[in-house]
Amino acid sequence: EIECVGIGNDIHDVETLGLKLSKLSDKTIEHNYRSVILNIAYTLIWGIFMKVLLINGSPHKEGCTFTALNEVAKTLEKNGIETEILYLGVKPIAGCIACGKCSQLGKCFIDDKVNEILARCDEFDGVVIGSPVYYAGPSGQIRAFLDRLFYAGGRRFAGKPGAAVVSCRRGGATAAFDQLNKYFTISSMPIVS
Repeated sequence: EIECVGIGNDIHDVETLGLKLSKLSDKTIEHNYRSVILNIAYTLIWGIFMKVLLINGSPHKEGCTFTALNEVAKTLEKNGIETEILYLGVKPIAGCIACGKCSQLGKCFIDDKVNEILARCDEFDGVVIGSPVYYAGPSGQIRAFLDRLFYAGGRRFAGKPGAAVVSCRRGGATAAFDQLNKYFTISSMPIVS
């Protein structure tokens, strides 16, 4: 179980929060996820953000990617941040065909989970994207989902913090991580790293 330092009334600045959070040991939180959790906590110190969407881009509902996202979610929830993990499922997700209908409709013409999240994106104050690494990149399913989500509604995410988590057995983690972070930078979202 993750040791959690609460963000309480006695914390009034980033330095105090940093001192408390720095006492978490690497044994308590895997090194790869520690920086994500710490930076989300720094971003959320003033209580501005209240709900974070975590997107599981793995075809395995409760596999390694879910485990990583769940660790982030548990830590955020212990600090009073509501979370929601979205599992994309195993059914194919169509990619963007650059038809431009989204600029007219305000949503994608393909009615699936992309439009469900677009309709609800104002309720999310941050986004964490998780994906396994396949051939040095994120899963095709999450790329198709994110291409359409950010093409149709990228401006709606501007200013909201984003973080990426990748699960990798061999090489390619940095390339996959970079691809996921591009969605944030192109959409004017600060990257939590």
